[in-house]
Amino acid sequence: KALRNDGHDWVSAITADALGNIGDAGSVTALIKALKDRHSLVRGEAAQSLGQIRDQRAFNPLMNALNDEHEYVRGYAAWSLGQLGDRRAVDRLIKTLFDKHEWARAHAANALSQIGDIRAVKPLIKALADKKEFSRSDTVWALESIVGSIKDEAVLIEIATKVREDGIRRKALWSLEGFEEIKDKKFLNDSLRSEFSDVRELGVYFLGKTKNPDTFSLLINALSDQDSNVRERAVEVLAGIGGSQAVEPLIKSLTDKELFVRKAGVIALGEIKDPRVIPVLIEMLDDEEDIREEAVGALKSIAESTKDITSLEK
Repeated sequence: KALRNDGHDWVSAITADALGNIGDAGSVTALIKALKDRHSLVRGEAAQSLGQIRDQRAFNPLMNALNDEHEYVRGYAAWSLGQLGDRRAVDRLIKTLFDKHEWARAHAANALSQIGDIRAVKPLIKALADKKEFSRSDTVWALESIVGSIKDEAVLIEIATKVREDGIRRKALWSLEGFEEIKDKKFLNDSLRSEFSDVRELGVYFLGKTKNPDTFSLLINALSDQDSNVRERAVEVLAGIGGSQAVEPLIKSLTDKELFVRKAGVIALGEIKDPRVIPVLIEMLDDEEDIREEAVGALKSIAESTKDITSLEK
């Protein structure tokens, strides 16, 4: 009653806010009517309260409120549409994502994250160019929220290659790593030249799974990558490929400056079990304790496999 009849704008605004906190669906009709109030503060509080109540009768009125002259109202209308979760709002929310006011842009990004429709991914990537921190932070959060549920390879690859924010990109890469294979071979071949080390690491992983001889030289080059995690992954992949062609590159990994890369190289050579590496592994007995332990295990494995006990004794 106070919302309908009070002549004071601030009282009407407080009333609209209170109705949202109460959450009674019986107030929906009055709140929808308040979306046309003469004062933007009342319209904005009414829009927000409709989102709190989550009654689908508010969908069309909230969609209309996205055209309100005041950004405060447009922003809360967008937020409330996100609370309703109706995918019919996605295209219109994408348009609001590029509103001239950051308040509206931020709440549109929030709404898109709540709905979680992958149609929003490309526009959200574009919206990362927003220079206003308030709206941009919501855009980052929206992408982080959506990316974990994406199963589309092409969309995940686009995020992995175009998004500079580590958190978003890594979530996309983690999702891709769960795939049995990557069908986009161009992405795989280009991945080792990416400016992002985590993309290069993923590329090494999947190129190893292909077991394609044409990719062997790419994997060897990855042993010289500037990032130690990429080098370690390359060592592990080459060990999985095995064979005499992997021995020489893996021997070079034993001189890596990072202990964990050298350790991976020792383990890899032990798995391949090529007797040619026995002298090299013996030299690794002078390395740090973790390396020595792995070198002993690798030498034992090779000796038992090849029955070359004499070399082991030496």
